[in-house]
Amino acid sequence: MTLTQIQFFLETARCRNISTAAEHLYTTQPGLSRQLTSMEQELNMQLLLRNNKGIRLTPAGQVLQEEFQKLMELYVESIHKAQIASRGYSDTISIGILEGLKIDAFLPRILDFFNTSYPQAHISIRRLTFGKLILELRERQLDAAISLDVNFIGKKDLKLYDLMPYRAMYFVPAQHPLAEREQLVAADFRNVPLAIVETSDAAEGVEKVRQFFHRHGGFWPTFHFSSTMKDTLLWVESGSKCALLNDCVEITDSALVKAYPTEIPEKNYLQLACLEENTNQMLRVLTEFLFS
Repeated sequence: MTLTQIQFFLETARCRNISTAAEHLYTTQPGLSRQLTSMEQELNMQLLLRNNKGIRLTPAGQVLQEEFQKLMELYVESIHKAQIASRGYSDTISIGILEGLKIDAFLPRILDFFNTSYPQAHISIRRLTFGKLILELRERQLDAAISLDVNFIGKKDLKLYDLMPYRAMYFVPAQHPLAEREQLVAADFRNVPLAIVETSDAAEGVEKVRQFFHRHGGFWPTFHFSSTMKDTLLWVESGSKCALLNDCVEITDSALVKAYPTEIPEKNYLQLACLEENTNQMLRVLTEFLFS
C-alpha cells in the first residue's frame, strides 16, 4: 500500500463521491477507482460500497478512515519536525515566569506568535520563584526566564533583554489608615512593616528595597518576610501588610488594595533572561520576534 493510495482513500471517504474526489486529487475517475480497488485487494477487505448515488464506507472503511487520518497527521507533523531540524531549529522552548506577575502585556502575544508562525512548536510555560528561575536557567531546564530586573542583578553568563518598563509602587490594603491619603512618600512607612520575599530567595530585591527607604525616607524598614512572591501578594491583599512592589504584579487592579506611584521615578524593567551559551534556535526566534 502506498501513501498515494491512503491519500486517495481519505479524500474519497471525505467526499463520498468518486467523481468529486477525482477532481480534488487531479486524477481521472477510472484511475482513482483502480487505486481504490487495488488497495482493497491488497488488504483483502471491502472498504467502500458503491452505488449510483455515491459511496458508503463499510465498517472496516470507517475504521481505516479514522486511523489513516491520524497517520497522515503524524506524517505531516514528522515532515515539519524534520524541516525544522534541517534548519537547525529545536521545536521546544521552555519559559519560566515569575509568580505573581501579570502576563497580559506579553504572554498572549508570545503564544499567538508561536501558534501562527510555528504551530508545531511545543511551548512549556511555568510560574516559578525568584530563586527557581535562576536555578533552572543554570540547569538548562529553562530556555528563558521572565522576571523583574532585580532578579538578575549580579548573575553572570546571562543575556538580558528589556521586555517592558515597570514603575515601583507602594501597595496599601484598602482598610489601612494610609489608604485614606491621596499621595504617599517613603517616609510614611517609617513604622509600617513591609511584606517582602525572604532574602534567601531574593537577596538583591531585599537590599534594593532596604536602600530605597533609607535613601528616600531616611530609615531602615521593618520587613515581614514570606517565602514566595505569591505569599507576599497575599499578605497585602488580605489586608495585613503594606509593600513596595510595582505595577506589573497581579494585585495592581485589586479592589482590596490601593497602589500609589513612588515619588522617585526610576528606570526599571521586566526582563527576559537566557544563558549566553543557549543555542536553542527557538529561543533565537523568540528574542528576534520580541526585540528586533
